[in-house]
Amino acid sequence: MSRKLELYKVVKIGLKAMKRAKLPLYWSKYSRKDYTIPQHIMLIVLAQYVGSIERMLQIVQEMRKIKRVMRLNKIPHKSTISRELRRIPELWIRIVLREIVKVVGIPSKFAVDSTGIQISYRSYYYTVRIGRKARREGVKLHAAVDIERKLITNAVVTKWHANDSPYLIPLLKEERVKRSVC
Repeated sequence: MSRKLELYKVVKIGLKAMKRAKLPLYWSKYSRKDYTIPQHIMLIVLAQYVGSIERMLQIVQEMRKIKRVMRLNKIPHKSTISRELRRIPELWIRIVLREIVKVVGIPSKFAVDSTGIQISYRSYYYTVRIGRKARREGVKLHAAVDIERKLITNAVVTKWHANDSPYLIPLLKEERVKRSVC
């Protein structure tokens, strides 16, 4: 299966999962209504799947099929995606990931790792340069990743300074439970 066809399949599965979970379309009735919450969640999942927000936006721009399925009239800016990453509850992203793993299959080889995601609007180095007190703030994503398909199968989002070790065993236990079920 080609990479782009696989991305299309991931988007369709994720959107169906969010429809079943009955997630709200917007944060408020007063929202601008440019993008829905399910669209943001799918863009975040795709960004994790392809490796970066910039690459994801490039792929979505190129693939009309994905834009049509997600009902995107315009492509959001990368800052919009990173802002929504702070707002969206971890549980909603996990719902999508679990459904994708159910359809795509349980990985035979997976790795567990974590990465920090900066969520401030200014660069840390820019803040230092202009003479303000620089704070590193953000979230940390602890993820179990299918090595063969390059797909996140399970994830936990914590505060920036969280240690990795408390989340290793829960991620491994959930992978073991998934394997025994199938």
